[in-house]
Amino acid sequence: MNRIALQLIFLALIGLVLYYGYLVLSGIPISTMDHGNVKEFTIRAFQYGFDPPNITVNHGDTVIINEIDVDVPHGIGITEFGVIARSPEIGKPVTVRFVADKAGTFLFYCTVFCGEGHEGMVTGSGAGKLIVLPA
Repeated sequence: MNRIALQLIFLALIGLVLYYGYLVLSGIPISTMDHGNVKEFTIRAFQYGFDPPNITVNHGDTVIINEIDVDVPHGIGITEFGVIARSPEIGKPVTVRFVADKAGTFLFYCTVFCGEGHEGMVTGSGAGKLIVLPA
């Protein structure tokens, strides 16, 4: 190999080390980068539940959720994955994206007060379930 090619390889390696070092020092977990398959879902929020009520993905999948309000303003939250969003208006989706880097069953819930049954969409039977299967 000639000297220029070796220098380019060396610079590329230095660039990778600096990039991953930046991620670690910034507190950005490397696991937030895309892994596995991409799973996309459309979830409709209504008084007082979600359709579909459960979604299942595999550990490491990149999850994309398009949440659409069908009656009054809602939103979607999944605490364990740092998801909290609100639809811009009824009928227009809000899109959230994250990597399912924890296995287990997690609630997805309404983030906007939507009426007297709202509490059920947060902690009760109206909340949805995200099921992340182990690798």
